[in-house]
Amino acid sequence: MFVRPKKIFLFAIIFLIFIFHAWGLYSSAYYYVWWLDNLLHLAGGFWLGLLAIYFISEQESDFNGYPEAFLFLIIISFSALGGILWEFFEFGLDTISINRGLMLSQLGVADTMSDLFLDISGAFAASLLLRISRKNLI
Repeated sequence: MFVRPKKIFLFAIIFLIFIFHAWGLYSSAYYYVWWLDNLLHLAGGFWLGLLAIYFISEQESDFNGYPEAFLFLIIISFSALGGILWEFFEFGLDTISINRGLMLSQLGVADTMSDLFLDISGAFAASLLLRISRKNLI
């Protein structure tokens, strides 16, 4: 038995992420609030981890048949894939925007690696939440 993420909770998290991202782009807050990008990548990784838990729970009524290491690997992999796809998206935006003199999303390899690390860290937090809920309900 485990605590399954509610759809409204998943929608609320992604809505807040998009609101803060839009605010960061519109007001140039990404340049003035240095930790905003880090916070949003951590939240995005957490959301992707919860989404992976939600998708698995749609297929299985109970996680007890799966080893914890397998669930951890699935959650981390799902979030890592989402983070990589987002970084490709940012790279594509920069490729298009650079010819128009617009701001850049990719600040270098170090920024990309820290973004991916934070995505995976957020998924790690989601997997810990799953583990805690499994331990408390079994």
